[in-house]
Amino acid sequence: MIKTTIKVIGGIARGTKKHTICYLAGMILLAIFPVCSVLLIKNMVNYVMELAQGGQPYIKFFFGVGLLFVAELLVQITKYSNSYREQRLKEELYCGFSDKLLEKYVSVEFSCFEEERSRNIIHHVGSAPQESLLEYFMTFFSLAGDFIEIFGYVIVFFSLSPLFGLLGTGCLGILLCLNFKRVDMMAKLYDEQTEDERKMLYLDKLLCTKTTLLDLKLNNAIDFVHHKRETLLRAIWKERLLRTLQSQFVYMFGDMSMVLWTGLVVFYVIYGITHGKLSYGVVVALLSAVQSIYGCSECLANDFASILKSGVNIRYLEEFMELPEGKKTEKVEKAEKTEKEVKAEKTEKEVKAEKTEKVGKAKKPGKVEKAKKLGKVEKAETAEKTENSGTMDGQGSLQFHHVSFRYPDAPKEVLRDVSFSIEPFQKVALVGENGSGKTTIVKLICGLYQPAQGRITLNDMDICRLPSEDAVKIYGAAFQDFSRYQFTVRHNVAIGSVERMGNDSEVFQAMEHAQASDLRKIIDKPLGMIEEDGINLSGGQWQKLALARAYFKKGQLLILDEPTASMDPKAESELYASFLKMMQSHTCIVVSHRLAIAKQCDQIIVLDKGQIVQKGSHDELLAEKGLYQEMFHAQSQWYREKDG
Repeated sequence: MIKTTIKVIGGIARGTKKHTICYLAGMILLAIFPVCSVLLIKNMVNYVMELAQGGQPYIKFFFGVGLLFVAELLVQITKYSNSYREQRLKEELYCGFSDKLLEKYVSVEFSCFEEERSRNIIHHVGSAPQESLLEYFMTFFSLAGDFIEIFGYVIVFFSLSPLFGLLGTGCLGILLCLNFKRVDMMAKLYDEQTEDERKMLYLDKLLCTKTTLLDLKLNNAIDFVHHKRETLLRAIWKERLLRTLQSQFVYMFGDMSMVLWTGLVVFYVIYGITHGKLSYGVVVALLSAVQSIYGCSECLANDFASILKSGVNIRYLEEFMELPEGKKTEKVEKAEKTEKEVKAEKTEKEVKAEKTEKVGKAKKPGKVEKAKKLGKVEKAETAEKTENSGTMDGQGSLQFHHVSFRYPDAPKEVLRDVSFSIEPFQKVALVGENGSGKTTIVKLICGLYQPAQGRITLNDMDICRLPSEDAVKIYGAAFQDFSRYQFTVRHNVAIGSVERMGNDSEVFQAMEHAQASDLRKIIDKPLGMIEEDGINLSGGQWQKLALARAYFKKGQLLILDEPTASMDPKAESELYASFLKMMQSHTCIVVSHRLAIAKQCDQIIVLDKGQIVQKGSHDELLAEKGLYQEMFHAQSQWYREKDG
C-alpha cells in the first residue's frame, strides 16, 4: 500500500506540483479548523458565563465572535480553492494519462486478449482508470486530513486527562484494524466475482443488442436468457450480502469500542459538573469534541475503505501497464527516443554547469570517443532499418518454416510443424474444417501473434523483426468478424490509409472491386446509430466495405477470411468474379468454407487438426482422393440436391 501511495502521489504530483501543494495545504487547513473551532467555542461559553455573572468586559466576547467568523470564512475560501484545484488536477490527469493509456491499449500483445488472467485485468481497468487514480489521490489527502483532525482532538483530551487520550487512541486503533479486515474481505469478494460480472455483462448485452435480441425473439428464448441472468444475479448478490454481513459484524466490535469510550467521556463530564471541577466551556468543548471525533472516525473508516478499494483497482492498472507489448510503431519509438534525448540533454547541461573548465578539458578526448561510438551505433541502426525496409520493395515470397503455435491457456497446439511457401502474385486458398488452424495462420501472417516455434519470412526476412509501421503496409486484410465503423462510407474504406482518404478515384475503385458501388451516393453520409441521420447498412453491405478497405490499402498481400459469409448467392457470385480481377495485382490468401473460390486459386492448402495434410491445385487434390476431394464432393452434392 505504501509503494502504491508513493507511485500515485508522485506520478500525479510530478506534472502538477503547484496544484498538489495547494490542495495539500487546503486539506491541512480544513483539518485544523474544526479543532480550533472547538477551542474557540470553549472560550466563548466561558466569556458568556462570566458576562452573566457581571465579570469580563464585552470586548473579549466580540473578539471571540470575530475569530469564529474569520475561521468560518477561511473554511469556505479553502473549500472553494480545493474544489478548483481538484478540477485542475482532474484536467491534467485526464489529458496527460489518457494518451499513455490509449498507447498501452494499442500496444498490448494480442495474445493477452486470449488469456483468462489478462482478460480479468483488462476488465477491471475498464475505459476510465483515471477515476480510480484521482479517487485514490483525493482520498489519501482526505485520510491525512482525518488523521490530523483526530490528532488535534486527542491532544485536547490529553490536556484534560491523559487517561482519556490513551483510551481514545486505543479505541481508534482497534476501529482501524477491524475496518481494514472488513475491507480486505470485500476486496477479495470483488476479485473472486470478476468472471461472474463478465457473464452478467454478456447476458445484459444479449438482451440489449439488436441482432441478438431479434434472434432471441424468433426462437422464443428471451425467458431462458432472462432466467440465466436472474439466477446469476441472485448468486452474486447472495454472496455479497453474506460477505457484507460478515464484514459488518467484524467492524461492529471496533464501533462498540468507540461507543464505550464515548460513554466514559460523558460519565467524566457529569462527574466534573456535579463536583464543580469543570467549567461550562470545558464541558461544551468536551461534548463537541466527542461528537466530532466520533463523526471523524466514521469518515476515517470510510476513507480508509475507499482508498483500499481504489488501491485494488490501481493494482490492476499496474498489472495492465506491465502486460507484454507487441512491436511498437515508429511514431511511439520516435516519441520515446525524443523523450530520452530531452532528459539526456537536461542531465548533460546540469553536469556541464557543475564541472570546472579544467575538468571539462580533461574529459574532451573521452567525449570524442563516445561521439565516434555513438556515430557507429547510429550507422548500424540505419543499416538495419534500411535492410528491414528493403523487404517492402516489390513482391516477395512468403514462407512458413516449421511453425507451431498454441493459444494462451489452450491445452494443446492449434498449429503443429506447418511449412509452406507462397510465391509473388500467387493465389492461395486455406481450406479445412472449423478449428483446423486457418484463421490462426492468417493472424500469424498479420503479426497479431508470434510463432511458438519456427519462423515466418518474407523475402527471407523474419516478419517478426519488421518495424510495426512497415509490417502493416505488407497486407490488406478483411476478416469474417470485420469491424463496422460508425463513421462515413469514405472513412470505412480509407481508414487503413488515411493519407489517401481524399482521393475519390481510388476510393471509388476499391468500392467497385468490392461490389459496393451502390454506396457511392452516400459516400460522406454518417453510418450507424450514433448520429440522428445515421444510415444503417445490411450485413452484406458492411462486409463489402470491409473488402473495399482491404483492397484500398494496396498491400503486397491481400488476405480474405470468409469474404462472402454475410452475402446472398447473387452478390457472392458477382464478388467472386471481382475477386479474380483483384487477385491479378496481389499475392492473395483466401480462407473460405465455400470451395468455389478455392477452385480458382493456384495453390490450395488443406489443414486438419493444425497440420497440413494436402497441398496442390484443385485438379491435383481431386486426383489424390483425400480430405479435399471429400469436402468438395460433399459440398457439390449438397448444391446438386438443392437444385434437384
